Amino acid sequence: IKGQVVEDHFDPEIKLPLAAIIPEDYAPDVHQRLSFYKRLSDSQTPEALHEIELELQDRYGKPPTEVQNLFWLIRIKQLLRQFHIKNLVCGKERVSLEAGTDAKLSPQKMLALVQKNPRNYSVTPDSKIIINLKVDSVQRLFHEVQSFLGQVAEQ
Repeated sequence: IKGQVVEDHFDPEIKLPLAAIIPEDYAPDVHQRLSFYKRLSDSQTPEALHEIELELQDRYGKPPTEVQNLFWLIRIKQLLRQFHIKNLVCGKERVSLEAGTDAKLSPQKMLALVQKNPRNYSVTPDSKIIINLKVDSVQRLFHEVQSFLGQVAEQ
């Protein structure tokens, strides 16, 4: 109404079967944990995320698996934001991606990839993208989703 540009904050939803938290026994102060969660949620770039990761490690030592998972989860969220993927649901044997209406994906490239690799990729009738993948780590999930999105991205 005022004629000002309003930035649309696109926040993808992610569901994982793996723990991605800052445990109490790693960072005992609840206020500091909440502060880190807020900063992680607000981070928009890999560089900002890396700075938070270094600070957390400097303050509390080598992060446990759950904390490492959390950082990979945030990297996935940043990646999904970049391509306007509105949600990712990860099961034990497959990953489902739901593109937003303004997703930066090429339907032609996606169709070609699905036809070329029907064992690895498929599209459901409601347009969800399925990646057949046994997920054993959030890091591997990130790399697989990054690879897929790189192959089907608009130019």
